[in-house]
Amino acid sequence: MHRKFIAAVAAAAIAITSFAARPAMADGDDLAKALVAALGIAAIGTVIKKHNDRKDEKERAARKRSEEQARRARLDQDRLWAERQAKLRRDKERADRQAQAERERQWREAEDRRRAEARSRDSGNGDHVGRGSNDPLYGGNSHISPRPVPRDVARKLLPGQCLQSGDTSEGRQQVFAFDCLSRNFPFTGDLPAQCRTTVDGQGRGTLAYEATCLRDRGYQLARR
Repeated sequence: MHRKFIAAVAAAAIAITSFAARPAMADGDDLAKALVAALGIAAIGTVIKKHNDRKDEKERAARKRSEEQARRARLDQDRLWAERQAKLRRDKERADRQAQAERERQWREAEDRRRAEARSRDSGNGDHVGRGSNDPLYGGNSHISPRPVPRDVARKLLPGQCLQSGDTSEGRQQVFAFDCLSRNFPFTGDLPAQCRTTVDGQGRGTLAYEATCLRDRGYQLARR
């Protein structure tokens, strides 16, 4: 459309120039025709300009709608991603709590078995062994005050709240967090150095102790 408009304007200019170059031959009718032609060209140009303006406005509106749709699509994607991440975090936290409870249960069951075996060995083969003045069946006092845990035993009893799962160089393992041990276990400094490991967490490595390594060296979970 722009090319046609330019060609029409050029033709009108040539026609007007030719009239100006032949003043002796031009009469009133020719001048009137030239003026009408120029006015017609100007009107056509105005129509073309309005058409182009409307076309540009429609294109701008279409681009704006497209950009708005793209923006809303991105917002929807971000919202869905955030919801998925929140659900994954909740599922992981729930699974970690369940795994923690299961680890403590298995550990305590193993301890109960070991303690039962130790009591069985200590009591001997006869059921009467160990009964005496404190056995109610023999007229003794049924109340027995618990003895304090010896230091050598206490230093082998680890706080259960410090047992957790962590990603180490050997993969995901059960570990005792050093920060938790230092707050709840007064013998942290006596733990074997060969059981130390590093757990990845929040972009940095934190010190911990491998649970299997400690158990192999006689450490147990303290009863709550």
